[in-house]
Amino acid sequence: MANLINGLISFSLRHRTAILGATLVLAAAGVWAFRTLNTDAFPDLTPNQVLVMTTVPSLSPVEVEQQVTYPMETAMLGLPRIQGVRSISKVGLSVVTVTFEDDVDLYFARSQVQQRMLDASTQLPAGAQPMLGPPATAMGEVFQYLVEPTSGSRDSLTLIDLTNVQEYTIKPLLRTVPGVADVNAWGGLQQQFEVLADPNRLAGFGLTLSDLKSALANNNANFGAGYVEDRGERLTLRGLGRVSDTTDIGRVVVATRGTTPIYVRDVARVVISAEPRFGSR
Repeated sequence: MANLINGLISFSLRHRTAILGATLVLAAAGVWAFRTLNTDAFPDLTPNQVLVMTTVPSLSPVEVEQQVTYPMETAMLGLPRIQGVRSISKVGLSVVTVTFEDDVDLYFARSQVQQRMLDASTQLPAGAQPMLGPPATAMGEVFQYLVEPTSGSRDSLTLIDLTNVQEYTIKPLLRTVPGVADVNAWGGLQQQFEVLADPNRLAGFGLTLSDLKSALANNNANFGAGYVEDRGERLTLRGLGRVSDTTDIGRVVVATRGTTPIYVRDVARVVISAEPRFGSR
């Protein structure tokens, strides 16, 4: 061993220029490897997979399995380089997981799945809304935060208000950060407008719930109306009919009796409430 070490030292001294050059090359290669190395505190060990999530309100797990999961899962069979297709059906929710080989590019896999998803969407029941899951897994969740009112704020800042801040202010800003694939919210209360119809008032005006529903659907939209020219100037016309709060909803006309309009507020009470929680909500 001593002879080997002595020989190595003698060789290095005789060829010091080559040894220095090799050392510099190795050092530069090490710096480059360190700068380009992908590191993760919690390596993602989940398989290379794409999720297809379909929401179908009010359907039971049996109907979801038969009408949504089965046609969607069948459409995914035969994709190139897949390892398996599995699914789960819940109340109003279908999740189909397509697993690919590890060396398949994730975005290539997502494009293939999206094409099959669009083909299968014609077989789904009315109201079904399929979409791809985010290109991330639970192992990629690297940061958690809590949205809460600042000290000294009013107690009227409810969970609905905090959820609106999270969904419409914080979440869009975080998604612009490089490397962020998605922002998942847990808890909170989703805001919704409820129209609480009074059956006695509806019957008194000779109206039904279908009349109320149609009036709300037909009076909640903006539209373009072309333009007019006036003294060499072109003015764009718009029809503004989209409601924004409970007052606007209450002013929607349901029907008319002679020349007297019947508003939503005459037959129902409009309030802001929380959507029933489902899953992580």
